[in-house]
Amino acid sequence: MKLLVPVDFSPYSDRALKLASLIARKSGGEITLLNVVYDPSESPILPVIARGSVADSLDQEKKERGERLKELARNNPLIKNTLVEFGEAHRAILARAISSDIIVMGTKGIHGLSGALVGSVTLRVLRGAMIPVITVRNKVPKDIKKIVAATDTSEASGRALNAALALAEAIGAEITPVYIDTIGGHLAEGKVFWQKVADRVSAISECKDCAVHQADSPVSGIVEFSQAHSADLIAVGKSGLSGIKEILGSTAIGVLSASPVPVMVV
Repeated sequence: MKLLVPVDFSPYSDRALKLASLIARKSGGEITLLNVVYDPSESPILPVIARGSVADSLDQEKKERGERLKELARNNPLIKNTLVEFGEAHRAILARAISSDIIVMGTKGIHGLSGALVGSVTLRVLRGAMIPVITVRNKVPKDIKKIVAATDTSEASGRALNAALALAEAIGAEITPVYIDTIGGHLAEGKVFWQKVADRVSAISECKDCAVHQADSPVSGIVEFSQAHSADLIAVGKSGLSGIKEILGSTAIGVLSASPVPVMVV
């Protein structure tokens, strides 16, 4: 398993590296660290006469950051590659993701309607990634033994379940799919539907609590169920990440903001 970890030397990316190391160690995988240096020299507002000095400064910055990444690699044998590139962070991450299996990113969290939400590197990566993205906002679990996969009949949640199954198999975790019933009165029908999912899961990983859980909203239901079952990671589909209107109503974004454990978005 190849894990890509964007690093900006903040506590958030430190947590991402810690989680990626846990996954790599349990799966026999390897880690690539990526740092991106923003290059303002292409900006039309930068005077041409200043671009030479900017380029020299950026080259020095790239060299210094490269040394910092190499120092991290010297202390962590699971890190096999270190990269420093010029450009926009989300574009560089997505380009490198082509040769990776999972992206593991630290995030401050996604809240409110500010421009920071719209411009978030994490959010842009979530929109564009064709592979699972695991976001780490709070503490890193000591181990990943239990994964909760929020699943319904949508293609997005199907992708999330498949990715959760693959990760569970790779690291020896137990997986619990859950359907959040926000209407009520349909538990019997839900359990019949859910048994099909349970049968699919049991072929790969023990499924102790394939369930239908009633809640006021999908977000609160997923978080409540995950906490009640001591989940170490939540998997959700990313349908609704294509535009601002959809983002604000997205279950995935809500779970990212509310979950106390890492979230894998697929």
